Amino acid sequence: QVGATVWRNPTKLFGELLPIQVLAMGESQSAFRLATYIDALAPLQDIYSGYFVHSRGSYGAALSVAPLADISAPKTLLSRTDIKRPVLVFASETDVVGANLGYRRAYQKDSEWFRSWEVAGTAHGDAYSLGIGDTDNGKGSGDTVLFTAMMKPPASIYFGAVKCDLPINAGPHTYVLRSALSALDAWVRTGKAPRSMPMLEANEDVLTYQRDTNGNAKGGIRTPQVDVPIATLSGQGQSGESFCGLFGTTIVFTKKELKALYATKAAFTKKWIAATNAAVATGAILEVDAAEIRRVAQSYPGR
Repeated sequence: QVGATVWRNPTKLFGELLPIQVLAMGESQSAFRLATYIDALAPLQDIYSGYFVHSRGSYGAALSVAPLADISAPKTLLSRTDIKRPVLVFASETDVVGANLGYRRAYQKDSEWFRSWEVAGTAHGDAYSLGIGDTDNGKGSGDTVLFTAMMKPPASIYFGAVKCDLPINAGPHTYVLRSALSALDAWVRTGKAPRSMPMLEANEDVLTYQRDTNGNAKGGIRTPQVDVPIATLSGQGQSGESFCGLFGTTIVFTKKELKALYATKAAFTKKWIAATNAAVATGAILEVDAAEIRRVAQSYPGR
């Protein structure tokens, strides 16, 4: 209804502005609902120009629940592609494997109207989305705080209202998310789909990942945060109060471990900038964000 209103009565919402396209976006619980909407309702009314499904699991939300009715969604819900509207699914490490969400069980290949992005070093919720982003004014301070959080990650959120057993994930989720949304927008505007991205390398049990010598997941979309690490960033392994299980972990490297990886600050900075440039080249990170990501390397400790 909201999407239809944007098209049919935009002046009440935007004044003289008229919509060019309308995107439907849903994250977490809303992603489950959007996945069901795409399959069951989108073919009935062509409202949205494209769909951004952010952190869903292998299944979708029920169409209705008792006592009104009991119309459940399939346990493994693929995204239909015959509506001929771009669908981009964005998945963190937390979303892809595990007994709970397990999006990998609903894996489907990229196609003309479908893309799936899986991002290494990310969690369903993280230090940025659960605090840092609240005060990020877009002028660079948020980027500095997020980089520093990999060295001093929080273990609680909302002024201690929720306390987790381990420091929560301080990974690159927000940066790749911005690029994914930009890619969907460009896809809708131009008709040119974004490049296919690599999948995370899950183990056969589809409960855990193959990990490199630094403990970070192999495969998936790569960023300097995992390719030039100063911490192990994971979407798994967390416990504690409330929704802590969705917040992943950050395991800070010791000074000795950092010294073994990077002899000097200059050595770290050189590798970090090169990895940032590579992420821009693949489309994982936008250049506007990369400029700040390069800058924050100066916050790396040592000489």
